[in-house]
Amino acid sequence: MPGTAVDGLEHSAAFLRSRNRLLAALLMLGGTAALLVAVLNPDPATRGPVPLAIAAGAFLLGIVCLSQSHRFPTVAVLPLALLGQLASTALAWSAGSFEVSTGTLGYSYVWTCAFVAYFLPWRQAVFNLVATLSLYAAWLATSTPSAVARPRWIAVAGVLVVLTLVIGKLRDEVQRLVGELGREARNDPLTGLLNRRGFLEAAEVELARAVRTGAPLSVLAVDVDHFKLLNDGFGHPAGDAALEALGALLLGLARSHDLVARTGGEEFSLLLPGTDLSAAVHVAERLRHAVQDLSAARPLSVSIGVDVLEPQQGDRELDDLLLGADRALYRAKEHGRNRVEVGPPHPQHPQPEPGPAATDRLH
Repeated sequence: MPGTAVDGLEHSAAFLRSRNRLLAALLMLGGTAALLVAVLNPDPATRGPVPLAIAAGAFLLGIVCLSQSHRFPTVAVLPLALLGQLASTALAWSAGSFEVSTGTLGYSYVWTCAFVAYFLPWRQAVFNLVATLSLYAAWLATSTPSAVARPRWIAVAGVLVVLTLVIGKLRDEVQRLVGELGREARNDPLTGLLNRRGFLEAAEVELARAVRTGAPLSVLAVDVDHFKLLNDGFGHPAGDAALEALGALLLGLARSHDLVARTGGEEFSLLLPGTDLSAAVHVAERLRHAVQDLSAARPLSVSIGVDVLEPQQGDRELDDLLLGADRALYRAKEHGRNRVEVGPPHPQHPQPEPGPAATDRLH
């Protein structure tokens, strides 16, 4: 929908880096713990090459993951987590009687299950849980008397199931709150449109796409004429109602991939991807005529400034584009308001014919 912000924990680069670094830390911590167990265990068998190799391998894998935390693929996260569970199980097998008597293997599973439940979707968290409990069951079946194995598996399974459910629910709640905060930070509460921050973030993405593809990119700076008179004469509720109506009109006229924002008190901006100067001016004129048909406490009109990034202007920054539209808007105000002006790089445009009714789309 035009004028809405994109949110979601999984789409944050900082979130992904944090997740990857934590996974690396868990692997390194697991390797360190395994080395300590081997050193502190009085059974010389635990100091053999197999447990030491497993511990060292986990630690080195953690170092590699830490060094590549900014770029290793998301699809590798679950396999690496399962590899950690497999390494813990293999270490328990190599520990022999010590592990059987102490039953510490179930504790090592908690770290990775908690990690997967928080950082990965439910389907992957459940898959990890089933795989982990299957590994634990296989280990118990081959190393522990059934009278001990059954209650031990049930106890560990209960802990891991509850842990996965609680952590997963916590993750859902955090995801919801982050989404709400993201929308509040990027959307205007009165009109529901993007605010200035949300508009600038999304506009940078569109500008990069336009430069990459060579498509034109137009921006409209829209300002309500004599808005203070409306507020002073009819009260702020009437002014808010007019702004809400104008926001709804802009959303109704915009295409699904256009950006619509309220960037100031009575100021609005539209970003029109794939729209050249002639089409952008035509859009502005149709918008100007449509605003005059709005039902408000007093007749409304808008002044509009237009600027465009043409394919041959790939070196222009977003600030330049917005500044060009703002300067054109100021000229529209100076020349009598209720008119459209074009940014400095472009010749004066001819006035297009009035467009169709306000209920039509912009293009």
